[in-house]
Amino acid sequence: MIRTPTQANFHTVHEYGEIRYDALPACAPHRLEQLLRQLGNKNLFKLKHNCVKMRQFVGTFGCEDFTIEVLPKIDQCDDDEARCRRKLFEMLRVARKVDWKLTGAAAQLEQSASLLDYFAAVYVQQLAVEWRRGRVANYVPRDRNRKCLKGKLLISKNIRHNLLRRERFFTRHNEFLADSPLTQTLKAALTLCENWTRSGSVKRDAHTLLEEFHEVPDVPPSHLVLDSITTTRQTERFSPVLELAKLLLGESLADRQGHRRTFCLVFDMNQVFEDYIGQLFKRICPMARLQHSTHSLLRNAAGQKRFGLKPDIVVAADDESPDVIDTKWKVLDKDGGGLKVSQSDVYQMYAYAKEYEARRTTLLYPHSSRLPKEQGVQREYTFQDGTPLQIATVDIMQTPQEVVEQLRKLQSPNLLLPE
Repeated sequence: MIRTPTQANFHTVHEYGEIRYDALPACAPHRLEQLLRQLGNKNLFKLKHNCVKMRQFVGTFGCEDFTIEVLPKIDQCDDDEARCRRKLFEMLRVARKVDWKLTGAAAQLEQSASLLDYFAAVYVQQLAVEWRRGRVANYVPRDRNRKCLKGKLLISKNIRHNLLRRERFFTRHNEFLADSPLTQTLKAALTLCENWTRSGSVKRDAHTLLEEFHEVPDVPPSHLVLDSITTTRQTERFSPVLELAKLLLGESLADRQGHRRTFCLVFDMNQVFEDYIGQLFKRICPMARLQHSTHSLLRNAAGQKRFGLKPDIVVAADDESPDVIDTKWKVLDKDGGGLKVSQSDVYQMYAYAKEYEARRTTLLYPHSSRLPKEQGVQREYTFQDGTPLQIATVDIMQTPQEVVEQLRKLQSPNLLLPE
């Protein structure tokens, strides 16, 4: 069993923050380099000569020797880690990365609970509910050479094996077993929760529930073909639990020869913010199309599209020119009398405006207290062809419903559902 992360070897940092190697075990540079190689994700963090620098990925990763938690750099809660974790979990839920709210034991976790503790608490809690409603078990056909006639006699095999052994019977019968790819996956994720969580209550609940999986063998995560594991009509109620199990196990490498056990549960904040805003926008504008990808900048000699365009949100009523919105998970700061808007972002919006013949374009950022105005439209510009470009912000520290109302103010009334 792996050692549980403790306060001494558990480190919390924000996006783009750094942790010096002298604050980590001596093996940290090698372990982190090994983790990058195993995951095949070179952008997860950057190894420098004296520290590890985080990037836009948030979540938890580590190995037996230490664990690193990366939190989003959200204005107004940089100094309140518990509040930041809960806001991230809420964004993941709205963005449909997680299906559950923090209820019951998960909602009562101590202030020091990590993001992984939240996921583990939700998983253990929901799995316990479904498992105790009725365990997963299937009838599995077993062919065996027996001393008694049980099930269907397989005549050809019986002749081949028992021609001179009249007292034996080669038969096939169905056994009711709890062992299946689904239960192996559920148990593997449950074991991971017990091993990696720092919450004593979650660890106890996971250990208690594991005792009810005694008939299911332990299968290392890397031996599970997660993409092929699904539910049937009889086990459909386990679908949400299975999806969370896959999320927990997706980057868990616990048994490869020559490697120590590692764990990785991370999310790209660019994608989280994009999905969060997209799902909230759908509440007030069902016609909105997310990740629209029908246009491109170029076509080759054969008429095939090249350099495809994919704005985050496209909104149009009937045959009207659309509004195009693109989200940017960046800190928008002042630049003298203007704003520090990336030139490449403006070029990107110009391409959207031209190809989509947009009525209006909007660059949408999380709000920052450094800005002189409240959330909403910060600046308005016009491209040379007359298409407006809005630079706008939303205060994500407000509740999802309040963010919806912020988005409503940024959009044309004729494209929205009535309040």
